[in-house]
Amino acid sequence: MYKIIYVLKNAKFIPQIILVLILTYIFNFRFYSFNVSRIGHLSEDYFIFLNNKKNYNCILFLSHQDVGICNQELLEIVKKRFFFFPSFFFEEPIKIINKIRQKYGIFNRVNLVNKDFKKSGYAGYNLKPIKLSYSEKHKKIFNDFLKNYKVKEGKFVCFSLWEMGHLKNKKIFSHHKHRLSLNNFKNYYQSINYLIQNGFKVVRIGKNNSIKLKINHKNYIDTSNILNKNEILDIMLLNYCKFFVTTTGGLDYLAYMFNKPMIINTPIVDNVFSEKKNIMYLLRPHYCGKKKSELNFQEIMINRDLGFLPKYQFLKKKKIRILDNNRFEILNCVKDILKLINDQKKYKKYRKISEYYWEQYLLYINKSHKKLLPFYKNIKCLYSPSAIQKNMRSYSKKKITNKI
Repeated sequence: MYKIIYVLKNAKFIPQIILVLILTYIFNFRFYSFNVSRIGHLSEDYFIFLNNKKNYNCILFLSHQDVGICNQELLEIVKKRFFFFPSFFFEEPIKIINKIRQKYGIFNRVNLVNKDFKKSGYAGYNLKPIKLSYSEKHKKIFNDFLKNYKVKEGKFVCFSLWEMGHLKNKKIFSHHKHRLSLNNFKNYYQSINYLIQNGFKVVRIGKNNSIKLKINHKNYIDTSNILNKNEILDIMLLNYCKFFVTTTGGLDYLAYMFNKPMIINTPIVDNVFSEKKNIMYLLRPHYCGKKKSELNFQEIMINRDLGFLPKYQFLKKKKIRILDNNRFEILNCVKDILKLINDQKKYKKYRKISEYYWEQYLLYINKSHKKLLPFYKNIKCLYSPSAIQKNMRSYSKKKITNKI
């Protein structure tokens, strides 16, 4: 009975399914979708396709439009670059064909090439930075902001502090609760004040920031407070800032596209932008149960397998608590990246200090995610050297003997 209902429900897509099969098997076309619902997905899909488009004869279409469009201005820039076929012809038919393939092992050539391009999360890309084509209207919006807030290009730092204010349906994203700050980002105040004291404007970007930082200073700006803010503003601010501080989110990929120096204060061990020398990671501390001692890298990754997108519910079941880094760790990380930006010769020293973290990271991938290992053979990004040096007492000091 279920099969009959399924067939009847999808009968209207039969003409499109036939079209997809003809385009695939007779004309050798492949399909690539741009997910417009989240800014990270849209940026990633655009960036990767631009760097790989010569390899495939692709039909492009937009997906997840029913969920909502993350950033209309970015989408318009993307649409000016490429021709997109109506989603109606391809999105649902390809989903149906995928279900048939999974069940019966046929139509193996019909699939989205997005996965072929993406390799391993953010790793292994080594792709060229991208310049977006801004309209005169966009440039005016950006220049008006610089003028009104007395901001100089390259003399401001962008912050993106992840929370749930921008999400329409928070229940759907409850598995992300471990990403939330436990103290409403108070541990960032000292870093923001430090940057202001050193001549920078600090601009917090993001949509509908519901957690307001209690910083009353003319050189601190929260763009979500701007009335009728155009969505291009955050993108251009990220494009032209000195560097970017993030607690992980979709804007990270835009910063990566723009080749921006970046601090990524991540709640979990995850895929990394391995090819970039100007990206610095800082992992939030993990605790288990009622223990007062922080888990070290080896315990987080190798002993407990807590990496690569564990859901909040999984961490709760394992009694894992993810706390915020203290204000000194965040401040020192900001100082670290400023030193690196001002003196590239420090990279070798920082990379050597970072080695302990990446050794544990590679051992973990070799143990639990072996198929990803080829993409992480040459990790160039950094781990905050101050965090490793200051907190070495909480990390395992045992010499690494395992070979990758």
